[in-house]
Amino acid sequence: MVQDNTSKDFTFKYVKPLSFKTAKIDGIIGGLNVKREISMNFYVDAIDLPSDVIHTVNENTTIGDPILENKKTQSALRELLSGVNFDIQTAKSIVVWLNDKIKEAEKQNAEIVELATKQSNKLIDS
Repeated sequence: MVQDNTSKDFTFKYVKPLSFKTAKIDGIIGGLNVKREISMNFYVDAIDLPSDVIHTVNENTTIGDPILENKKTQSALRELLSGVNFDIQTAKSIVVWLNDKIKEAEKQNAEIVELATKQSNKLIDS
């Protein structure tokens, strides 16, 4: 059998390394790097945990109540999770993809609200 090499299809295979992880982010910080690429760093907002906590030691040598917490600052904490660098064309592709996903999510949310409203109205009418 002769194989047809005129096909216009091309397949990308996706591989997830063991280091792959999914994270929820609260925002992005970044700008242009020295190569004039867009640098985007993802962060999550967190509470500023104390650097250490001093406890009393009970007479029976067990750990007692905390008596002093040494906080580093009274400021908010943003933990940088990861960063990506990309060129302008990739940025434009990301914008198109994000806009499509936003429209899809808004449509699904509207459908859920409409369904919930209909079900609520049925209960009221009953």
